[in-house]
Amino acid sequence: MKRVVKGKVVDAARMEKLASVEYGSIMDYGYCWETLYWNPDTKEFYLHGKGGAASRYREAVGMNQWAEGEALMRYSKEKVLDWLERNQIDVTERIEQLLEEAE
Repeated sequence: MKRVVKGKVVDAARMEKLASVEYGSIMDYGYCWETLYWNPDTKEFYLHGKGGAASRYREAVGMNQWAEGEALMRYSKEKVLDWLERNQIDVTERIEQLLEEAE
């Protein structure tokens, strides 16, 4: 998948997948899937998300940014840490190393 993000062409096939979460299945009206990637070329994190028409975060009330579609967006270190905490994902040595390398 290639997308333009903030004026740059980003190729997810060249990125390293670090973690992912799935709430519901694609057959579920409210599914939400998210995957955290690392781009070794630019030393940036990216989050790819996809969701159904009524997709919601577990704690949130209302639709999230993935409702009825998908997106690839650049994530700052702060957003990555928030995403890891919100989804209760253990920080591996690799993720910790990349957080130190990130620009």
